Amino acid sequence: MFLTVHAASGIFIGSQVSAPWLAFILGFVSHWLLDFIPHGDEKVIDRSKFSESRLKKMLFYVAAADTLGIIILFYFLISTETIVLTSGILWGMLGAVAPDYLWGLHKITRIRVLKPLHKIHNWFHLKLTNPRYPRLNRGRGLPFKLGSLIQLAAFIAFFLLIIYL
Repeated sequence: MFLTVHAASGIFIGSQVSAPWLAFILGFVSHWLLDFIPHGDEKVIDRSKFSESRLKKMLFYVAAADTLGIIILFYFLISTETIVLTSGILWGMLGAVAPDYLWGLHKITRIRVLKPLHKIHNWFHLKLTNPRYPRLNRGRGLPFKLGSLIQLAAFIAFFLLIIYL
């Protein structure tokens, strides 16, 4: 899912949980639960068409765009006084986006200690869209357009929860 969806879920969690450490853990777990929902970005890039260095550069640009989205979301929510920045909100959001940043860091650097997190992340991300589970999706994955609608719906749902709860 786009990081803005994860950030919105983390902001919501942090607004409901007063302990920053718990907000971080719940945000972290929420990331994997959201990634379990098929969301259509599994086959956006045909990896066979690009070199490893080109893929890393593309990953960096996607992460930069996602990070900009998070900054805009956070700025909007704070500047409109929709939320009051608390440590719970900050740590909930950081926990919710951390798995993707750690996944990307492992993808680029191959730091060994991150490999288990990388595997767990991939398991949640691909469990329902992997061709090894044909009963669930006939091995095709979800089209990106449909996945984008799912992500937009999730973002709107979390955004409304932040505003009204």
